[in-house]
Amino acid sequence: MDYEGNVDQLPNLLGWRIDGVNHGAILDNDFASCADRYRAKDVLLEDHEEQVRRLVLLAELEDRRVVSWSEHDWRHMMAALSTTDWQARLCLVYRNAIKTARPWYRKTYGHTPPEASLHHFLTCIGRPQPARYGQAVVGAALRLVRGQLREGREYAQLTPKARASWVKVVKHNRLDLEGMQLVLQAVTAPWFGAQGKV
Repeated sequence: MDYEGNVDQLPNLLGWRIDGVNHGAILDNDFASCADRYRAKDVLLEDHEEQVRRLVLLAELEDRRVVSWSEHDWRHMMAALSTTDWQARLCLVYRNAIKTARPWYRKTYGHTPPEASLHHFLTCIGRPQPARYGQAVVGAALRLVRGQLREGREYAQLTPKARASWVKVVKHNRLDLEGMQLVLQAVTAPWFGAQGKV
């Protein structure tokens, strides 16, 4: 799973990937009219806590892990959960993907990775993200969209650049999810074989 948002704001989007299929939830009511749009389909407005609980419950029921690239996402999930019971349940099923990727890097290259970004690990396995959806694209895109929505516009009234920015945020999120899966499959292959499931 992976969140998108600005540093100074609560997250706007939560994406997750199960069995090769991406899903998304809009978490910010200001973005409600952005739901299920062209080139950003199946991204629906959801209650943040309810969505996190559903992911935790699914992980428990199907013996899965809730995996993110860094504990930044885990902290957002913990903050969304209003009871210590649900927080404890999340802790039991959560895995930070970096803790899986770093040992592989040390074994492969003989030293600690110079950075722990998903972008860096994708480059290491020969699968870099397209630059237009890579690092440092989400912040400005979300600020543009949020600014116009807070003026009282609906999605259809956004400028073409703002609508394209929303699509870029959703696409970036989906590529991060797919990229994380690619990295985890590559770094766990020695343990689970080339067809190992993550």
